[in-house]
Amino acid sequence: LTPYGLHPSDPLGGKYTLTVTEATYINTVIDAYNSTIAAEAAEHGWGLADVNAIFNQIASVSGPSGSGYNIGGGIRVKTDFISGGIFSYDGVHPSTLGYAILANEIIKAANENYGSSVPLLNLMNYLQ
Repeated sequence: LTPYGLHPSDPLGGKYTLTVTEATYINTVIDAYNSTIAAEAAEHGWGLADVNAIFNQIASVSGPSGSGYNIGGGIRVKTDFISGGIFSYDGVHPSTLGYAILANEIIKAANENYGSSVPLLNLMNYLQ
């Protein structure tokens, strides 16, 4: 039995994966949606938690040489698969901690834009 697609000389084809062109197109469409959402929020004075920007900020300090994203208490987390702490083991959805980070960003946006004073979550409570 020889595994298919697990070696660089025998990769999975575009039928089973996204090609670079397809991934680029998807990112372009996502950027367009995000721009439209931001423009509408600004026009109507709505609060906006830019989740894409938040994850990009965390990703920029991830990877083997990255310092990680400081969640307080001297603890730094990354977007790295399995070991990073931000994403669940499926590699797609945020972990409990990842969702708590997002919730805090939404709370910050609501507090800043609507004058509310919802307390932020203590991220230490979401470490696994």
